[in-house]
Amino acid sequence: MTRHLGPNAARIRDNQRRSRARRKDYIRELEERVQSYEKLGVTATQEVQAAGRKVAQENKWLRELLGLHGISDLQVNHYVASRKNENAVPAPPELGREGGHRKSMATLSTKQHAHQHVLMSSPAFSGEEPVPQDRIGSGQANGLPLNQYTMAEQHVETSMSCEAAANIIAGMQIDSDRSLIRERLGCSSADCQVRHLTIFEMLDFE
Repeated sequence: MTRHLGPNAARIRDNQRRSRARRKDYIRELEERVQSYEKLGVTATQEVQAAGRKVAQENKWLRELLGLHGISDLQVNHYVASRKNENAVPAPPELGREGGHRKSMATLSTKQHAHQHVLMSSPAFSGEEPVPQDRIGSGQANGLPLNQYTMAEQHVETSMSCEAAANIIAGMQIDSDRSLIRERLGCSSADCQVRHLTIFEMLDFE
């Protein structure tokens, strides 16, 4: 009986040795994968942080540029807050398909259309004296409706010359054609006036 157990015991020990070696290799491979994923995670975190810093700096520069053209931080903050409020309101069931389309467009980095509740502050609703219509561009950028937004603060200017508006938009875009921009703003003359939020709307649509 002992003679028959010898070879079996040797084979068992050999199998156990190979099994331990395979397990050791497998553990080492897993450790290498974990280390690789950790490195990728650190790299991704650094990239996200760098992107965040870049966006913050660009936003600062854009605010400075808008300020040079008479658009105050108050107006910018009002516009940003209103867009956040729009995103927080769920779309009615009958507009679900349209809402889903806007969400998909946002995923593709395409901006959403102007929101309804800001429109309620326009001269047409608030009773404020509007800028003469013969001096206001149509504001129809890429098919967007006439922008009649206005700020509640009476002392804040809500429009600028079409030329200044075209310069702002051209300064934020690459290979911009100022004549095309003026056309899309609906400018009809040299002294045509464009509302500030019309400019925001056109920039967002781009």
